[in-house]
Amino acid sequence: MIRVAVVDVGSNAIRLVWQAVDALGHVRDEGYHRYGLRLGTDAFSLGKLSRQTTQDLVAVFHEIAGLISEHQIDSYRAVATAAMRAASNAPAVVKRIKRETGIKLEVIDGEVESELSRRALVQAAGGVSGRTLLVDLGGGSLELERSDGLFRMSTSLGTVRLMKRYPELGAPMGRQTLLKMLDQVLQDLRSEVGRRGKVPAAVGSGGNLDALSRICPGGHGPIPMIDLERLPVKLVSIASMSVDERMQILGLRADRADIIVPAGLVVAALHRMFGVRSLMVPGSGMREALLNQQTASVEDVPSRARNLGVSKGFRKLGQAEKALRYVFEKLAPTHKQHAAGLGVLFEAQAVALARKQGLWVPDDGSFAGHALEAILASSQATLSRAMQKLSADEQSSIKLMKGMHQLAQRLAGVPASHWPQMYIDQGVLVLRVPRDSLLMRWHFTAAAKTMDLGLLFAHSE
Repeated sequence: MIRVAVVDVGSNAIRLVWQAVDALGHVRDEGYHRYGLRLGTDAFSLGKLSRQTTQDLVAVFHEIAGLISEHQIDSYRAVATAAMRAASNAPAVVKRIKRETGIKLEVIDGEVESELSRRALVQAAGGVSGRTLLVDLGGGSLELERSDGLFRMSTSLGTVRLMKRYPELGAPMGRQTLLKMLDQVLQDLRSEVGRRGKVPAAVGSGGNLDALSRICPGGHGPIPMIDLERLPVKLVSIASMSVDERMQILGLRADRADIIVPAGLVVAALHRMFGVRSLMVPGSGMREALLNQQTASVEDVPSRARNLGVSKGFRKLGQAEKALRYVFEKLAPTHKQHAAGLGVLFEAQAVALARKQGLWVPDDGSFAGHALEAILASSQATLSRAMQKLSADEQSSIKLMKGMHQLAQRLAGVPASHWPQMYIDQGVLVLRVPRDSLLMRWHFTAAAKTMDLGLLFAHSE
């Protein structure tokens, strides 16, 4: 078990997240602390952090240092984004935090922030098409990227920044005023982004988007979505409320209630500009990517196989690795595993080939070793013996991993163009294959049974 943590110093708040992750990449314990210190108030109006804000920030870090020690954290990353980038005295503040609390704080640039968000969003959404818009809306910046790499940018359209730029957003407003503000935000967006073409779908992260997905929900899949068509009408209602009314009626915190209208205007402007039809909000972002980075480095399957003495069959191993990555990514919204889980699947693939070539690979008696035995079990008796060494929660995880391994074995034998879209929804494994695919329903019945899931198999339109 490894305990990892992330400190996210944003423009609207500071967050500490920690997780205890087992050898299969599953989160067994976690904690979350939020500190409502809005650094953007100083950074975007004064260009630096005031003496009082700096003292408050150092006090927060003293508490965070205590929590990191209390929870016996093995590894942590502390990062700061737009507000600290805008503060001229950030280097001095970072040095003071290190000197007084022992915590090393990194001020990351917009490109790094965008890349971290991209990794987390793609993983949490189960993969995305090349023309998907990836969105990270924070208090100080709006990060945009097309998933095929056509463009990536950091803009100044964060919610706290917009409140500073347009103070009228802080007061209740009527429909006409709101629509004028939407036109203004759209104009600002176009001036920063330029002409980028239409995209059919978007995936987003950030507390603002999480809140909007609850206030104006859309879609029926396993991942929360924002109803973009209904959002402008909903915004008229929200904008007419006072901050206290938003807190009472919508269940928002004070420091979310005052910026929810700017957040909604940015999303509505993205909808207009890019023609986005849907916006998924999987509840994952930069913090999750930083946590994942600390839990495992995933060595490829051929390297693992060579370490076991394997001398041939590497072409098939490469195909199997590609299939394992595909299945792991597609089912990520369900399994929610860190990269260590994919590493165990890679190890299982390497061990299977080693044993096929007559190499002896002993069970080392560890938790991960028992997991490998269960994943590779070819008989019910072998599976039962391996499962007896695991807890009920671990057995449930292994069933899902064994099923993913079975799915990948089937996919590795056919061209990638024939692979299905797949996800798990309400106890059913849903597979949609291209019309010309060589794959049939019966190819997947064993995997679905292993995972204790129903099976819905259909051809794509």
